[in-house]
Amino acid sequence: MFCKSKCHCKSSASCDTDTGVCLGTVCENSYMGPNCQQRKIVPKYNQKNDKKLSVVFDGNIQNTKATHCYHTQHTKDSTVSMWVGKVKIKRLVIYTLQSEIKLFQNFKVYASDRKNISNGTLLYENSHAINPNGIVDINFPLSKYGNRLFIVLPGNNRKLNLCEVLIGGDCNSGWFSENCSRECHCKRPTKCNSTNGDCLGGCIPGWKGSNCYTKCSEDKYGEDCQQSCPSGCLDGVCHHITGYCTNGCQPGYIGNQCDRVCYRHTYGIGCNKNCSETCIDQLCHHETGNCTKGCLPGFKGGHCLAKCNRHTYGYQCTRKCSANCLHQTCNHINGRCINGCVPGYQGHYCNSTCSNNKYGFRCLNNCSKFCVDQECNHVNGHCTKYCNPGYQGQRCDTSCEHPFYGSGCMTVCSEHCVDGKCHHVTGFCNKGCEPGYLNPLCITACPRTYFGQDCSKKCNHTCYNQTCQHFNGSCLEGCILGYTGTHCSKVIQSGEQSQLDMFHILTAALVANIIILILCVLCFRYFRSPKTQPPKLLAEQAFAMGTVEHAEESDHLMSDQTNGGLRLTASLQSSSNHGLRLQFGIMEVLDGSNADIQCEDEIIYMNVGENDIIIPDSIPVDELQSYIQNKRNFEGGFGAEYRRLSQNTEATCKAANLQENKAKNRYKNIVAYDHSRVILEKCKDSDSDYINANYIDGFNKPKKYIASQGPTSAIITDFWQMLWQVNCTKLVMLTNLIETGKTKCEKYWPDKEVKISGDLKIRCIREQNFSDFTIRSFFLQKGEEPVRKLDQFHFTSWSDHGVPPTPTGLVNFMMKIRNDSEAETGPLVVHCSAGIGRSGTFIALDFLMDEALHQGTIDIFGCVNRMRKARLNMVQIEDQYEFIYFALVESIFLQQTQVTIENFPSFYQKLNEENEENVSCKTLLQQHFQELQELEYPHTSQEFLETAKLKNNLNKTRVKNILASDLYRPYLKPAPDGQPRYINAVYLPSHENPRNYIATQMPMKETIEDFWQMVCDIQSSTIVMLNSDDSMDETCCKYWKDDGEIEFGHIIVHSSKAEEKTDFMERILFIQNSETGKQLSVKQYQYTSWPATSAVPNNTVSFLHMIEEIKQHIQQTQTNPKAPMVVHCLNGAERSGLFCVVFSSLLLLQKERTVNIPYIIRTMQLPRPQVLTDLDQFKFCYTAVMEYIDRFQAYGNV
Repeated sequence: MFCKSKCHCKSSASCDTDTGVCLGTVCENSYMGPNCQQRKIVPKYNQKNDKKLSVVFDGNIQNTKATHCYHTQHTKDSTVSMWVGKVKIKRLVIYTLQSEIKLFQNFKVYASDRKNISNGTLLYENSHAINPNGIVDINFPLSKYGNRLFIVLPGNNRKLNLCEVLIGGDCNSGWFSENCSRECHCKRPTKCNSTNGDCLGGCIPGWKGSNCYTKCSEDKYGEDCQQSCPSGCLDGVCHHITGYCTNGCQPGYIGNQCDRVCYRHTYGIGCNKNCSETCIDQLCHHETGNCTKGCLPGFKGGHCLAKCNRHTYGYQCTRKCSANCLHQTCNHINGRCINGCVPGYQGHYCNSTCSNNKYGFRCLNNCSKFCVDQECNHVNGHCTKYCNPGYQGQRCDTSCEHPFYGSGCMTVCSEHCVDGKCHHVTGFCNKGCEPGYLNPLCITACPRTYFGQDCSKKCNHTCYNQTCQHFNGSCLEGCILGYTGTHCSKVIQSGEQSQLDMFHILTAALVANIIILILCVLCFRYFRSPKTQPPKLLAEQAFAMGTVEHAEESDHLMSDQTNGGLRLTASLQSSSNHGLRLQFGIMEVLDGSNADIQCEDEIIYMNVGENDIIIPDSIPVDELQSYIQNKRNFEGGFGAEYRRLSQNTEATCKAANLQENKAKNRYKNIVAYDHSRVILEKCKDSDSDYINANYIDGFNKPKKYIASQGPTSAIITDFWQMLWQVNCTKLVMLTNLIETGKTKCEKYWPDKEVKISGDLKIRCIREQNFSDFTIRSFFLQKGEEPVRKLDQFHFTSWSDHGVPPTPTGLVNFMMKIRNDSEAETGPLVVHCSAGIGRSGTFIALDFLMDEALHQGTIDIFGCVNRMRKARLNMVQIEDQYEFIYFALVESIFLQQTQVTIENFPSFYQKLNEENEENVSCKTLLQQHFQELQELEYPHTSQEFLETAKLKNNLNKTRVKNILASDLYRPYLKPAPDGQPRYINAVYLPSHENPRNYIATQMPMKETIEDFWQMVCDIQSSTIVMLNSDDSMDETCCKYWKDDGEIEFGHIIVHSSKAEEKTDFMERILFIQNSETGKQLSVKQYQYTSWPATSAVPNNTVSFLHMIEEIKQHIQQTQTNPKAPMVVHCLNGAERSGLFCVVFSSLLLLQKERTVNIPYIIRTMQLPRPQVLTDLDQFKFCYTAVMEYIDRFQAYGNV
């Protein structure tokens, strides 16, 4: 089928196997044409007459130089004649000089049987321009035209130039076309027409058409092109004759017709790729290379080439690296922690806690030898069993402070130690005892008959019974007969003795008369006093809806008016939403016997139609936001739901009604139910077991909480006894001691001294202050029992107006308690003032968080109802009930966004991954940002903008919707003319300081004096500038002069030369008040790599470097650590907010080892709502924290 034609190349050279074209040479002498398949006719000529004509017929078409060409003479009709004989002529090819092309035009070709052209046949006449290459290719119908050919150039004196002449005859068998360049594909034995190639007997396989010269289409082959190319051929293309795949095989197949799959362990095009070695058994799909049995442990993806990400490992990467791996990264195959362990853990997999009394990073630190049994927490080194006697602190690495010693540093050195100092462990007085006391503790006085230094002196024998004062030797019981004086050393004369006896008699008589007089007065008052009982509290006073609330929140007392046998009760109620409300219409018959506090006969206030509202049994967590929105749109809203709450007046309060217990209740109408009250163990000082406190069940945990009133002076001892009795380790306080000028709670804890309360010794060992709360730690000891530790969490930002301004502070406070590492061995004791309003709100929030985390649903209404069955009117007012809903939304959100430093790298990686649970395919970062934007609360600081909107202050604001709330703006000293000053600036908090920053706008011409007055008033040592000083904004006013001095009113500002750092500059500004003479040094940091059109800085690293320098400056030079730094940009919100959020996030990271950027943002949006409302800024905050961890901090020391 193949190679059926013979090559006709000169010197037997090779030809193209498909076309027959000679490779690198010309055709042999007898053949011509592009494929050397046309027979060449070699003419004869008269060599005798013109020997030079031989060059024209030598077959050398490559040499067409003038010296190798034939030239006729200048004659009329220049002619060249050649004898061809009796053959058929099909083609004539003439080669002439390229330089003589124009002279060759109009030539003619004749054929004749004679020696001249007379009567000859004109075969060809040139009428158009000759090809520039000098080649003329003339085709004739195959025929015999004559024995001779004549090439004639008509005209006078014309010269005919011929370099080569080829005369073509018929085609070789199996070829056709004018130049015999086409191969016949006729089915044998049929031959094709040499001119048009027609095949009368059909085509051989692979060809079609009348002349069989059309190949089968690319996807067909074989006889009549009826067969489709094999499916394994790449692109579906195959050889038109054989069906062999000409472009190769589809991936996964081999063979001429690609009908065999790849061998084991290979795949792809040509099966030239090996299956991945990480495929199980190195087996893969022959086409794709995807591993057919899956991946070896530690790899994933179709080809198993991708390692598990840095937080997973093992088969199918389904196992998570241990949370105890540093950065939560581990070997992708076996899960070994590649970067080591987080503090407190060890081993290849970090699944073992530190042993052998070690703790911390790599378990390199030794537990303090002063920990009991040298046992400590494996993470932070805090002693687990408290300290050995004489030591204190969480790690027991600090000896007791003077004047304390012993276990828990609870015992005070004897006041009789010389200089008052003693050994911190034993209590032995360092320098001995004062006279009259025995070593080593100097607590025991000398025996009765001894006194003086070290009790080394004996009492005078003339002292009665020979007893004397232990410190100075003066006789205690007087002298024996005949002696007098303090030491009985003076002998009495006879007259003096009788006078002394008379003095003793008179003294005894006087004392007896005084005692008789006192007894008479008491008897007289008793018999004159009335026998009526004091008025008792009535049922509806204690339990009418809402009337109880204001005993705590506003102290509006209730009044009863009686008329005959009826009583009409009126109660004043206040609400932050509705002001004062007066409720009338509750009448009750008085029977005269109802004189005690009652806990029966429920009284419910309800509007018509409120029974129709539907309260769901539970709300899915992910539907809570929409539920709140519907409630707010519904007329009556949360109030209708709130008024459906139970009052549980079936409970009894007999213990509270006992006369001896009434003084233990702060408010006479807020008492403890009998069935759930905390029963105190009776002690020697009191027979009463009553305290105004009730157990509250937690989620799936009975008696998880105790709700108590705040201690009064009468129950401080009882309160501490309760804490000890129930083994409380965490105490929550939700009130300040004094609010709106009224005492809400007695200070029941000591500061630094040891407090004795009943049988307990209490000592405060630590106090930590935060923006919204304070944490105090106490040691408690009863007798010789082991010391216990109690942490008090005191929320200080819940003013006496119902609810906090936003839930954020309380939510963070609750998370701090929930995440505290100390184990709860007893109930969580919660108190405010009355122990029902704020306490109920907090307990409900904590309970519902447990419910949400365990069930994914919450039942707020049911939760409050159950609490009210345990304690009177828990969650007192509608505002508090509504607050729980908003606080829950924020708490659930912020719980998700809080992450420890150990887990932050993995959390950061997940932020930019699409959240598969989110139908919108948003990244986790985008989802968190959206949820942050959707958080709301109806009460905001923007309700207090009266001062900012005053006419004379409007021109002091650059952006009209960014204003300073009166609740959070700094109040400046009045101007010299007595007029109040206003500046568009607000305090922003950090987690420890509610006034850590002042965010303000770049000074304007109208505000530059106020700006400097503010800096002087707050005594700030730091200014952070986040905008350019050459801004195109014409309202900007530069508030210093470069390397010079400038005055603004009575403020003189001198600037030193700026020091340039990478992307920021530092200046020292000296400020002097010309009126007061006071001076202030301020360091200004100006960040310069923040384009005007960009929401974020250009360079995260340089931004962090500037923050580090600011932190060091504040630590080294700040005389007032609470003084805020001033941060400004053009509008005092966008860039200033971003800086403050990043700065606070890093402070929180360093102090608490946690990151919670949305929490930081929420705290700052209260005073400045425009802080961080841009997604790029939100992302930058996370990037900055990650960069800080990686670049600036050794992991174990952050």
